[in-house]
Amino acid sequence: MGRIKINGKTFPAPDEGLELFNVTFVKHGRNANMKVVAQPVGRTQYKIDGLTWHKLPSETWAEICQECEKFRLEIEFPDMVTNSLKTLTFYPGDRRATPIYATPGDILPVYWKNCKVNAIDMGD
Repeated sequence: MGRIKINGKTFPAPDEGLELFNVTFVKHGRNANMKVVAQPVGRTQYKIDGLTWHKLPSETWAEICQECEKFRLEIEFPDMVTNSLKTLTFYPGDRRATPIYATPGDILPVYWKNCKVNAIDMGD
């Protein structure tokens, strides 16, 4: 993946560790013969786990975090079901990163390492 788009903005491709999940929710129960019966509820939901960048300039990580503050994330990502790009609305999960300073005593970091955010399908 050469890049990722969040809310129409292009960001660097996530590093190794990205996992895509497809989740099918079901309404289930048992019939008179005690056989489990299930019906899918809604469409398949997606989770993008571990949008991870090992190192990003402070400005880039701040831009990604600012998009997360908007809560609704339109993310274009590779869909493993259709082997094509798909755009869905997600909300951000936890965001975390570790600051890297140019010199000891700096107030603001110049880079962030181990930048990570998870994205959960909103079902729109």
